[in-house]
Amino acid sequence: MQTLQSPIRRALDVLTKAGLDIRPILRVTLGRARSRAEMARWLAENPIGKVIDSRDTGFSSPVVSITMVSRNRAHCIGDAIRSVQAQHFADWELIVIDDGSTDGTRDTVARFAGDPRIRYIWQPPLGMAKARNHGLRLARGALIAYLDDDNLLYPDFLVAAVDTFSRKPDVDGLYGALVAEAGAPPPRAGG
Repeated sequence: MQTLQSPIRRALDVLTKAGLDIRPILRVTLGRARSRAEMARWLAENPIGKVIDSRDTGFSSPVVSITMVSRNRAHCIGDAIRSVQAQHFADWELIVIDDGSTDGTRDTVARFAGDPRIRYIWQPPLGMAKARNHGLRLARGALIAYLDDDNLLYPDFLVAAVDTFSRKPDVDGLYGALVAEAGAPPPRAGG
Protein backbone atom coordinates (compact mmCIF):
# COMPACT_ATOMS: atom_id res chain seq x y z
CA MET A 1 0.00 0.00 0.00
CA GLN A 2 1.37 3.40 -0.99
CA THR A 3 1.68 5.92 1.81
CA LEU A 4 0.17 9.37 1.59
CA GLN A 5 3.63 10.86 2.02
CA SER A 6 4.76 9.89 -1.50
CA PRO A 7 2.01 11.76 -3.40
CA ILE A 8 2.44 14.76 -1.13
CA ARG A 9 6.22 14.75 -1.66
CA ARG A 10 5.70 14.56 -5.45
CA ALA A 11 3.21 17.44 -5.34
CA LEU A 12 5.65 19.54 -3.30
CA ASP A 13 8.42 18.79 -5.80
CA VAL A 14 6.18 19.90 -8.70
CA LEU A 15 5.30 23.15 -6.88
CA THR A 16 8.97 23.81 -6.09
CA LYS A 17 9.98 23.27 -9.73
CA ALA A 18 7.24 25.74 -10.71
CA GLY A 19 8.82 28.34 -8.42
CA LEU A 20 6.44 28.01 -5.46
CA ASP A 21 8.18 26.38 -2.51
CA ILE A 22 5.58 25.96 0.22
CA ARG A 23 7.75 23.69 2.38
CA PRO A 24 8.48 26.49 4.89
CA ILE A 25 4.73 27.10 5.17
CA LEU A 26 4.13 23.41 5.80
CA ARG A 27 6.84 23.34 8.46
CA VAL A 28 5.05 26.15 10.25
CA THR A 29 1.64 24.61 9.69
CA LEU A 30 2.66 21.12 10.73
CA GLY A 31 4.86 22.14 13.65
CA ARG A 32 2.73 21.50 16.72
CA ALA A 33 4.80 23.99 18.76
CA ARG A 34 3.51 26.79 16.54
CA SER A 35 0.35 28.57 17.58
CA ARG A 36 -2.26 29.89 15.18
CA ALA A 37 -1.08 33.46 15.91
CA GLU A 38 2.54 32.51 15.14
CA MET A 39 1.41 31.00 11.84
CA ALA A 40 -0.53 34.17 10.95
CA ARG A 41 2.55 36.32 11.71
CA TRP A 42 4.81 34.02 9.69
CA LEU A 43 2.48 34.12 6.70
CA ALA A 44 2.35 37.92 6.84
CA GLU A 45 6.15 38.17 6.96
CA ASN A 46 6.88 35.63 4.21
CA PRO A 47 5.30 36.61 0.90
CA ILE A 48 5.22 34.07 -1.90
CA GLY A 49 4.13 36.32 -4.76
CA LYS A 50 4.13 39.86 -6.07
CA VAL A 51 1.86 42.77 -5.31
CA ILE A 52 -0.34 43.95 -8.17
CA ASP A 53 -1.67 47.47 -8.43
CA SER A 54 -5.46 47.65 -8.23
CA ARG A 55 -5.46 50.27 -11.02
CA ASP A 56 -4.21 47.56 -13.38
CA THR A 57 -7.16 45.23 -12.74
CA GLY A 58 -9.96 47.00 -14.60
CA PHE A 59 -12.21 46.78 -11.54
CA SER A 60 -13.61 49.63 -9.45
CA SER A 61 -12.61 50.12 -5.82
CA PRO A 62 -12.87 48.20 -3.61
CA VAL A 63 -11.97 45.40 -5.98
CA VAL A 64 -12.74 42.61 -3.50
CA SER A 65 -15.40 42.35 -0.81
CA ILE A 66 -14.58 39.70 1.77
CA THR A 67 -17.46 38.58 3.95
CA MET A 68 -16.91 36.85 7.26
CA VAL A 69 -19.72 35.47 9.40
CA SER A 70 -19.10 34.93 13.08
CA ARG A 71 -20.96 33.80 16.16
CA ASN A 72 -19.20 33.52 19.51
CA ARG A 73 -15.72 33.15 18.00
CA ALA A 74 -13.79 35.85 19.86
CA HIS A 75 -10.95 33.36 20.42
CA CYS A 76 -10.09 33.06 16.70
CA ILE A 77 -11.63 35.90 14.67
CA GLY A 78 -8.72 38.28 15.33
CA ASP A 79 -6.26 35.99 13.54
CA ALA A 80 -8.60 35.70 10.56
CA ILE A 81 -8.92 39.49 10.33
CA ARG A 82 -5.13 39.94 10.61
CA SER A 83 -4.69 37.50 7.71
CA VAL A 84 -6.91 39.76 5.59
CA GLN A 85 -4.93 42.84 6.64
CA ALA A 86 -1.73 41.03 5.65
CA GLN A 87 -2.86 40.66 2.02
CA HIS A 88 -0.40 41.93 -0.56
CA PHE A 89 -3.37 43.17 -2.58
CA ALA A 90 -4.77 45.99 -0.47
CA ASP A 91 -7.88 47.16 -2.35
CA TRP A 92 -10.41 45.14 -0.37
CA GLU A 93 -13.16 45.60 2.16
CA LEU A 94 -13.93 43.15 4.95
CA ILE A 95 -17.54 42.85 6.08
CA VAL A 96 -17.83 41.04 9.41
CA ILE A 97 -21.38 39.89 10.10
CA ASP A 98 -21.78 39.01 13.77
CA ASP A 99 -24.71 36.61 13.95
CA GLY A 100 -25.74 37.34 17.54
CA SER A 101 -22.53 36.73 19.47
CA THR A 102 -22.73 36.82 23.25
CA ASP A 103 -19.01 36.40 23.94
CA GLY A 104 -16.27 38.98 23.29
CA THR A 105 -16.48 38.85 19.48
CA ARG A 106 -17.63 42.46 19.25
CA ASP A 107 -14.71 43.62 21.44
CA THR A 108 -12.20 41.58 19.43
CA VAL A 109 -13.39 43.08 16.14
CA ALA A 110 -13.47 46.58 17.70
CA ARG A 111 -9.65 46.40 17.98
CA PHE A 112 -9.58 46.71 14.18
CA ALA A 113 -11.83 49.80 14.05
CA GLY A 114 -8.87 51.94 12.92
CA ASP A 115 -8.87 50.19 9.54
CA PRO A 116 -11.57 51.87 7.41
CA ARG A 117 -11.70 48.82 5.11
CA ILE A 118 -13.28 46.76 7.90
CA ARG A 119 -17.01 47.00 8.65
CA TYR A 120 -18.66 45.28 11.60
CA ILE A 121 -22.37 44.54 11.56
CA TRP A 122 -24.17 42.89 14.47
CA GLN A 123 -27.48 41.18 13.84
CA PRO A 124 -29.71 38.97 15.96
CA PRO A 125 -28.96 35.27 15.44
CA LEU A 126 -30.53 34.34 12.10
CA GLY A 127 -28.15 31.59 10.98
CA MET A 128 -25.10 31.42 8.77
CA ALA A 129 -26.92 31.44 5.41
CA LYS A 130 -28.88 34.59 6.21
CA ALA A 131 -25.77 36.23 7.66
CA ARG A 132 -23.74 35.44 4.49
CA ASN A 133 -26.54 36.81 2.33
CA HIS A 134 -26.61 39.97 4.47
CA GLY A 135 -22.87 40.40 3.87
CA LEU A 136 -23.34 39.83 0.16
CA ARG A 137 -26.03 42.55 0.02
CA LEU A 138 -23.62 44.99 1.70
CA ALA A 139 -20.67 44.12 -0.55
CA ARG A 140 -19.40 46.86 -2.90
CA GLY A 141 -16.57 44.96 -4.58
CA ALA A 142 -16.65 43.55 -8.09
CA LEU A 143 -15.28 40.28 -6.66
CA ILE A 144 -16.63 38.45 -3.61
CA ALA A 145 -14.61 36.24 -1.27
CA TYR A 146 -15.82 34.34 1.76
CA LEU A 147 -13.58 33.70 4.74
CA ASP A 148 -14.67 31.75 7.79
CA ASP A 149 -13.78 33.29 11.14
CA ASP A 150 -11.52 30.37 12.06
CA ASN A 151 -9.51 30.31 8.79
CA LEU A 152 -6.53 32.28 7.51
CA LEU A 153 -5.74 33.60 4.04
CA TYR A 154 -2.23 33.27 2.67
CA PRO A 155 -0.89 36.80 2.00
CA ASP A 156 -1.00 36.30 -1.78
CA PHE A 157 -4.48 34.83 -1.99
CA LEU A 158 -6.09 38.04 -3.26
CA VAL A 159 -3.14 38.80 -5.57
CA ALA A 160 -3.63 35.46 -7.29
CA ALA A 161 -7.42 35.73 -7.41
CA VAL A 162 -7.57 39.31 -8.71
CA ASP A 163 -4.80 38.65 -11.21
CA THR A 164 -6.70 35.63 -12.57
CA PHE A 165 -10.00 37.49 -12.87
CA SER A 166 -8.38 40.54 -14.49
CA ARG A 167 -6.47 38.47 -17.07
CA LYS A 168 -9.19 35.91 -17.79
CA PRO A 169 -12.63 37.54 -18.11
CA ASP A 170 -14.18 34.16 -18.98
CA VAL A 171 -13.43 32.86 -15.45
CA ASP A 172 -16.52 32.99 -13.25
CA GLY A 173 -15.21 31.57 -9.99
CA LEU A 174 -12.15 30.38 -8.09
CA TYR A 175 -11.71 27.96 -5.22
CA GLY A 176 -8.86 27.92 -2.77
CA ALA A 177 -7.54 24.80 -1.09
CA LEU A 178 -7.57 24.25 2.64
CA VAL A 179 -4.30 23.56 4.43
CA ALA A 180 -5.13 22.01 7.80
CA GLU A 181 -2.95 21.89 10.90
CA ALA A 182 -1.68 18.42 11.71
CA GLY A 183 -3.44 17.02 14.73
CA ALA A 184 -6.15 19.69 14.61
CA PRO A 185 -9.71 18.46 14.99
CA PRO A 186 -11.71 18.36 11.75
CA PRO A 187 -13.88 21.43 11.03
CA ARG A 188 -17.30 21.30 12.62
CA ALA A 189 -20.40 21.78 10.51
CA GLY A 190 -22.01 25.12 11.29
CA GLY A 191 -18.86 26.73 12.70
